[in-house]
Amino acid sequence: MSITGMTRRGLCATGGALVLASVAAPAMGQTRHAYGPFARQSLILLGGRGSGPQPLVLMLGRAERGAADSRMMASARRLNARGITVALVDRRAGRHSFNAHTSDVATALGWLMERREALALDGRIALWGEGSGATAALLLGRDRRYLSRIGLNPRDLWGMVLLDEDQARDATLTHPSAYGTGDPAAVFRGTATQVRDAEAFISGLL
Repeated sequence: MSITGMTRRGLCATGGALVLASVAAPAMGQTRHAYGPFARQSLILLGGRGSGPQPLVLMLGRAERGAADSRMMASARRLNARGITVALVDRRAGRHSFNAHTSDVATALGWLMERREALALDGRIALWGEGSGATAALLLGRDRRYLSRIGLNPRDLWGMVLLDEDQARDATLTHPSAYGTGDPAAVFRGTATQVRDAEAFISGLL
């Protein structure tokens, strides 16, 4: 387990201009929302149980599981019980590339930020990634092009959890190592056996 650089970052108020259909009402409990026009461009939202605006954690699962990872859902529920809103972002499978998935995560975040008042989000954002999801989370935190499209910056992230990072090299230079070695904000690195430590880290950070 390793934890690096604990710096609290502010969030710019703009949510970016997305042309997606709007959804509805504040999410309490567990709901599924489509944030884009394609199949699997959806997320599972667990609204926090506390009062007032709450921080947001985006969870990104392994390529073969996505938002359907039952163990990751268990962590989401425990964070939710601590007053944190959690969004588990699904993954487009098959011919869609890793870049498309990473871009989808940014789109999902923009969709949520556009609805921050309705969803009672306070602007604090953290990422939680496992396996290839950890690679996507780290890429969002290092390559500013993904978040800049929705009016955000990697500095707006308060931190991230990276579990069982995928160390495979990407010949197309989409691996986070292509964008420098420094980690953004506060980072927890560990394995799938350290989920409780990771949950404590995120709860303390937010």
